[in-house]
Amino acid sequence: MRNLQAAGGGLFVIGIILISADVVLSRLINIKGVPVVSVIGGALMLLVFTSILNWIFKVAWAERSNSDPPQK
Repeated sequence: MRNLQAAGGGLFVIGIILISADVVLSRLINIKGVPVVSVIGGALMLLVFTSILNWIFKVAWAERSNSDPPQK
C-alpha cells in the first residue's frame, strides 16, 4: 500500500509541475490551440484520482462481501 501511495503522490506532483510549467512558460507546446503539456499533467492527476477511488471501492466491496448476512 505504501508503494501505491508513493507512486500516486509522485504522479500527482508531476502533474502539478507540468501544469505549472505550462502556465509559467506560456503554453510550451500547442497543437491546434490545445496546451499539450497541461493536458498531460491533468491526465496524470486524473489517473491518480481514479486509482484512489478504485482502491477505496475495492476495499469497500471486500468488506461488504466478507460481512455476515443479516439474521432474520
